[in-house]
Amino acid sequence: MEKYQIMAEVGRGASGVVFKAVNYQTREVVAIKKLNKSYNSWDESNILRGMNAHMMMNYHPNIVTLKETIKEHDTLFLVYEYMPCSLYQRLTERKTVSSSFSETEIRFYCFQVFQVLAHMHQNGYFHCDLKPENLLMNENIIKIGDLGQARDMNGQRSYNVSKLWYHAPEVLLQSPCYNYAVDMWAMGAIMAELLTLKPLFQGDSPVNVLFKMRKVLGTPTESTESRGPDIANNWINNQFPDLLGMPYSELLPNAGPDLVNLIATLLSWQPSNRPTADQALKHPFFHSFYPFPPSVPIVFSMAQQREVFRNIRILQGLRILPGFTSGPERVVSIEEQISMLPENPFDM
Repeated sequence: MEKYQIMAEVGRGASGVVFKAVNYQTREVVAIKKLNKSYNSWDESNILRGMNAHMMMNYHPNIVTLKETIKEHDTLFLVYEYMPCSLYQRLTERKTVSSSFSETEIRFYCFQVFQVLAHMHQNGYFHCDLKPENLLMNENIIKIGDLGQARDMNGQRSYNVSKLWYHAPEVLLQSPCYNYAVDMWAMGAIMAELLTLKPLFQGDSPVNVLFKMRKVLGTPTESTESRGPDIANNWINNQFPDLLGMPYSELLPNAGPDLVNLIATLLSWQPSNRPTADQALKHPFFHSFYPFPPSVPIVFSMAQQREVFRNIRILQGLRILPGFTSGPERVVSIEEQISMLPENPFDM
């Protein structure tokens, strides 16, 4: 690890801590994420899942590039391109001056996100943990980061206990069969928050978030109910009173009809009623972006295709990069560099 110098802590979340660092050799500034969980080998499935998704998607211009993976003893570090801020930080800045995002800004940022979601979904993956903290920004470019919770469409489902406010109801109900529609629900919640500067479904437990959903959207009918396991559906129906919900004219008073319609369809209780990312890109709200074709597929050059297959081979037999050289000169590991940093927590 002699080529990286840790500069400062810039963020922390449920899965790990992120540091700003510089590559001694290239002088490039990077972000290094130290994962909280210990990994005794490269074969542990949950980290391979996220790395596999990231390496397969690594060449999309709106996905943060994963440059390198490093294992020091039982600690895993992921080296990413550095993005100076997140949508969460932009939201925080806007809240301090009570200035919501304009429809033009929402259109510009969200078109980029739907483009990359269409690419991910077409390639068999969905993100499963979209939130403002995971939408990273560099000037006017927005990129999806942290694919650690990404799922293969045909893979095993699990329940993520990170921030609940953007989780779809079928995830909160621990449905065994959720799919890409969870990303579309998250985008509806994020777009509404850009308008109001307040999380739409804020709560500290799945029960509280589900109640807030009913309070805002109204009690789902038989045709719109999110189909989780039977026991979960019986529980949710018996626990909550029938609620009418809030009219969108009250919920999003400053939004135009096209934006209201898109958000309303994204926040459909029934996953199959939500638009796909491709359909969202073709929604009238984005028509001013045409004649740019929606969801243009990324065509890899032969060199890029070879790099993708090289990454897959690395995944299948990942190299362990030690924290010390074999020579007499001792190399300071990332862990040691982090321990020497002054305390500077930044709770996201």
